[in-house]
Formats: sequence, C-alpha cells, structure tokens
Amino acid sequence: MEELLRTALGVAEAGGVRYADVRIDSPQRYVHLAVRDGTASALTDARQDGLGVRVRTDRAWGFAATSELSAAAARSTARLAVRLARAAGRSAPERLRVTEDPSTTDGRYASVVRRDPFGVPREEILALLTDSEARLHSGPEVKSGVASFQAWDESKWFASSDGASIRSHIVHVGAGVSATAVRGSNVQRRSAPSSFGGDFAQSG
Repeated sequence: MEELLRTALGVAEAGGVRYADVRIDSPQRYVHLAVRDGTASALTDARQDGLGVRVRTDRAWGFAATSELSAAAARSTARLAVRLARAAGRSAPERLRVTEDPSTTDGRYASVVRRDPFGVPREEILALLTDSEARLHSGPEVKSGVASFQAWDESKWFASSDGASIRSHIVHVGAGVSATAVRGSNVQRRSAPSSFGGDFAQSG
C-alpha cells in the first residue's frame, strides 16, 4: 500500500499541482446475517477495494478514483485527477481560497475490539440469531420476527504532498431484533435495542 501511495502521489505532484493527496481503502468488508421467522433471510459477505486521488491547482480541485489496486491504475488515476483539475480551472472565476493547516505526519488509529467479528464462525452467529428470533414469538399475536447482525471493517491509508501520513483500521459491529404483532386491525412493530438493525459500536 505504501508503494501505491507513493506512486500515485509522485505522478500527481509531477503534474505541477499545488497540492495532492491519495487515499486507499483496502479491504472494506461487510457482513450481514439475518434470520426471519426461523429461516436465514440474509447472508451477505462482501469485500471491495478503492484508491482515490485528489489534487488542487491555483483555481480548482480534481478527483479521480479506481477500484483496481495496481501501479498502472494508480498512475492513470493520478493523471486523470490532474486533467480534471486543470479542466475545471479554465472556467473558475477566481483563485481558490484555502487555509493552511498543519498536517499529521504520522497518524495512527485502530478500533479496540474484544473479539474480531470477522473471526467468529458464521454458524455461531446464525445460532445466536436463530435463538434470539425464536424468543420473539412469545404469543400468537407475534406474526413475524427478525434478528440481524452486521459488521464493517475498513483499513484506510492516506498520504499528501504536504507530508501527511495517516493509517486507520476501523471495525463496526452490532445486532438487533424486531417483532411485528397483529391483533384484529391493530398492527404494532417493536425493535431492540433500537431501530434500523440495532446498535453499532467499535467494540467487537
């Protein structure tokens, strides 16, 4: 990743811009498991990667991105960002006004997790979801129940022409349940611990 950052940054700086930065997101993983009425209803396990280059001339910004993490893609993405900035600058009414802020030369951050959610066997998670969803059916009025689990994992790399260097590894994980009850014409839905799939935190 360091080599890709240097490659893209070097090409951007060679284009004569005032400022350039490069960010890489790899891997970005997402897992979503859910059980609805005793049956698995969501089994998603996805991964994606990306590299973005942002540059600034005296008059405009340019940005380009790619999902291919290779030296050739890094160089072509940086060249495209420079071209876009120069094209935008031709119609800019005035020079850009920017503030000069100090850069973080060695920034590092990682989520502290008690247990990596991506290392937990899928069977163990599905067993917990199945048990939780079954407990929702506490009476005949409960017609439907859902228990779900979601986790995100992002490793990010950032470098800029003014010396910034930042690395981060962020993990989000959470779960929740919801039940729908019907009595006559009255339909009620309740969720726990909150709506929208549950509560999420960087805690494993």
